[in-house]
Amino acid sequence: MQHLKIFLLLIVILFNYACLKINTPGGIVVWGSPEISTITLDNINFNEIVVADKFNVTIQQGDQYSIVVRVNQNLKNFLNVEQKYTVLDVQMKPNHFYKDAVLEADITLPNLIYLDVNGISKVSVNEFIPKQDIRIDVTEGSTLLANLRAKGLFLSVKNSSEVEFSGSAIYLKAEGINASTLNMLDIAAQRANIYLSVGSDGIFNIRDRFVAELRASATMQYTGDGTAEKVVKDDSSTLEKTD
Repeated sequence: MQHLKIFLLLIVILFNYACLKINTPGGIVVWGSPEISTITLDNINFNEIVVADKFNVTIQQGDQYSIVVRVNQNLKNFLNVEQKYTVLDVQMKPNHFYKDAVLEADITLPNLIYLDVNGISKVSVNEFIPKQDIRIDVTEGSTLLANLRAKGLFLSVKNSSEVEFSGSAIYLKAEGINASTLNMLDIAAQRANIYLSVGSDGIFNIRDRFVAELRASATMQYTGDGTAEKVVKDDSSTLEKTD
């Protein structure tokens, strides 16, 4: 009996603290260890970022490039942070499921022209002034909180994702699809082109004029002095001007 207790205790310890792997039909499940490692990378000359696999990432503008990643110690070999031309991918190795994982990164770069947030990831962009138009895709239940001063902002939010913006944009083109939420109240757009569908909702701050298309139970609210040049909507969707 004593030997059985010791054996069971060892199993519990291995389950909680070791790099436990379980093969499943959908892939390998890996549990993160309690110890956290900090890794500094030396990638340079990138201006596009792709974030996936439940990473929590902070992006800020600076004169120099900097990438600092924090991850469970036993998951370091599963990191898949690599650069392809001007694109920096921040993700984990595919065909694995990561449990109790700490996946964090702080990224500094001079300019950002494209950001892709997917795989239930969370990204914050702090006080960034892109040097040209910026395109942002947020999908797969991900979340983006961004402060930008952009010339042109081209935004796509899909599949139960959420975004919240502050700052300003001369031109905003935004789409929300499949139960997504766009909180654009604190980013003043001079002109806007809005498309919302399939239960998505958005609130916008428009200073000049806008075009909107609302389909399949979409909801759009807007504030500011903006006037509608063209609005297309079905009976299930709503458009409302707020004070």
